[in-house]
Amino acid sequence: MEQRKQELLPGPIGTNKEHLTDTQQKWLEVATNYEHSQSDFKTRHFVGDAQITPYQKFKQFLLELRSREEALEVHVLKLEEKLAEIDYEQERANESDSVAFKKLCKTRIKDLDRERLIIMRRMSQTIYERDQYLRMIQEMYDDGSAYLEDGTDLLDAIRDPYLNSQLERDHWIVRLARQASLDLMAYGQIGIGNMDAILQMDNNAAKETLQLAISYGNQMKIEMGRIEQAILPSLKNDLPVLDLYKIRKEAVKEIE
Repeated sequence: MEQRKQELLPGPIGTNKEHLTDTQQKWLEVATNYEHSQSDFKTRHFVGDAQITPYQKFKQFLLELRSREEALEVHVLKLEEKLAEIDYEQERANESDSVAFKKLCKTRIKDLDRERLIIMRRMSQTIYERDQYLRMIQEMYDDGSAYLEDGTDLLDAIRDPYLNSQLERDHWIVRLARQASLDLMAYGQIGIGNMDAILQMDNNAAKETLQLAISYGNQMKIEMGRIEQAILPSLKNDLPVLDLYKIRKEAVKEIE
C-alpha cells in the first residue's frame, strides 16, 4: 500500500525545457519564483506619500495591511483545501486496481500540486507585502509622524470621531490645494473639477485651500526656476533627445 502511495507523489511537470540553455532556464526559474512584490520605494512614495498628510498616510497603510491579511487568510484556507484534495486523490487511487484510474489520479494530483505551489508563491508575496506595510507604519512611529503635535497617537486619533473629522478636514484642504496649485502651474487657472470640489467645502476651508494653493504654486515655480538655471548651462548637445535616463543622471549631478 505504501509503495502504491509513493508512486503517486507528484513529480515535476514537463514543459519542454530541454532545448533551453542554462541561462534561459535560469531566467524562467527567476520569472516563476521571484517575489514580484512592489518595492519599498513605490510603497513609501506612491502609496504612502501620495496621501499627502500623515493622517491619511497612516490610514492608507492600515487599509493596505488589512487587505493583505484578508488575502493571506484566503490563501491559507485554499492551501489546506488543496492538500486535502491531494490526500483524497491518493486514497482513491490506493483503493482502485485500475491502472488507468491510477494514472488519472496521478494527473489530478500533479495539477493539484501545481495549484498548491501557486498558492504558496502568492502566500509568500502577501506575507512580504504585509511585513512591508508593518515596516512603513513602524517608520512613522520612529520618525514621529504617527503622532499629532500634542502627542496623540494617530491610531487613537482615527478612532476618535472629533479628531478624525478634524484630520479629515485638514487632509482635504491640503490635497485640494496641491491639486489646484498644479492646475495653476500647468494652465494658469484652477480646473473646473478641483474648483467645484473646493466650493463644496465651507467658506473658511475653501479660502484656506485657495490661499494654500497660490502659496504652494508660487513656491514650486521659484524652485523649478532655480533648478532650471542650475542645469540648463550644463546640458550636453551629444545627449540623445529621448534618452531621459541619461539626461536625468546629468541633471542630478548639477543639482547636487
